[in-house]
Amino acid sequence: MLILISPDRLALFTTFVLQIRYCTTLEVTNISQQSFSNFTITDEANLNVGIPDFEKGQSVGGNHDLEADNPDVEAVKVEGRQEQPQLKVPQAIEQYFHDRLHSVRTGRQIVPGVYSCGHQGSDVFTNLINPHYPAHDRVAGTCQFRMLIEDPKICQVRVDFVDTEMLSPTEGDCQDQYLIVSGAVWSTGFHRLCGINPDQHFYLHLKRDSEFKHLDFTVTSVTSGIPYKFGLWITQIDCEERSSVMAPLGCTQYYLGSQGNIKSFNFEGVQYLNNQNYKICIKSEKGACYGEFRADANQFMLEPVKQRNLIENRANGRNDDLTKQKLSGCGDELCARDYLLIPGGTGVLPGTEASVGSKEKKKLESRDRFCGGTLSIENGEQEGIPIYTRVSSGLFSVQFVTGEPTENKNERILHGPGFRLRYVQINCAAVVGSVE
Repeated sequence: MLILISPDRLALFTTFVLQIRYCTTLEVTNISQQSFSNFTITDEANLNVGIPDFEKGQSVGGNHDLEADNPDVEAVKVEGRQEQPQLKVPQAIEQYFHDRLHSVRTGRQIVPGVYSCGHQGSDVFTNLINPHYPAHDRVAGTCQFRMLIEDPKICQVRVDFVDTEMLSPTEGDCQDQYLIVSGAVWSTGFHRLCGINPDQHFYLHLKRDSEFKHLDFTVTSVTSGIPYKFGLWITQIDCEERSSVMAPLGCTQYYLGSQGNIKSFNFEGVQYLNNQNYKICIKSEKGACYGEFRADANQFMLEPVKQRNLIENRANGRNDDLTKQKLSGCGDELCARDYLLIPGGTGVLPGTEASVGSKEKKKLESRDRFCGGTLSIENGEQEGIPIYTRVSSGLFSVQFVTGEPTENKNERILHGPGFRLRYVQINCAAVVGSVE
């Protein structure tokens, strides 16, 4: 690896140490506050895998040139690549781009800055990819990218998983391959993300009082030889523009449209993550009175844990029968640890109560917490039903909460897959007796 240093700036900057296992430790000066590089290789048999040679003064990708934009930063490019691959633009970001232009102009396209390990950037649109993308990497170590927030009007950042494949968690914990984001942000409701997450996204809400605003994206792979890749589309959002993609405060995910799908992280990896607590928000359509949530067969499974057993810290705290037989669970008592919270959830659409038979009166009851192997308003049901919630403001939401599984691993059942729900917003005009 070639490290280029400008001797004329030696006295102006601080010292840092770059260590590469089983290689020479290099003490390097001439690193400004703006510079940032750290890719630690722990696989001595593959020292040249995933750590490219860098050249000074070359464009990182697209039309962005770091050295031209900031003389204190030495731009880098992966050796041997004539052109950096660009990720597919997420649909929500396309709309945001057109909002910024206020009209669709012929020939105008989104050109993101494309970065990899050891880079930093301040682009509004950024692609973060693994060193050999679109191919997989297999080297163990950490890959870091620093995003600089230079515009004071930027108050949040949206991260879209466009093309990312990592190992699924081990019993709910991301241990082998995972993404961590840190910096001047409020809590997201999770610490590590891993697994398979197509079409997923999350928001980072920035702390406005921070003097040096930045976000550090760190991808870690613990064991060498196991393939992984990542392609993240990162968007800085100007909150003074009030664009369509701007998420309300407190929302980790934000969806638009009269209908769509929401799901837990790593749903395709068939295992949800531990220790999460985040809100999924949906923008209300004009005239909407209710939101309907429905799960297809085998697309809702959250471990039910009884409240009294959780308090007593019993290893056998689950109700195994519900999950093994894919039966529904609901309420505070049964769904004490892992649950999807749907505020004021009911099994009957208001205005249609007269159609409910005497044997289905429980569907009229209101519940908030849902768990087990099927989504239903009653405990012990084999077949799921739609759950309805009132829409009374500009958005409605659900909240996903998970804890730490019981310590008795021999008794533990499959921790997943989580949930994948279809939502539909129901107009007031379609509901008898409802008032907008």
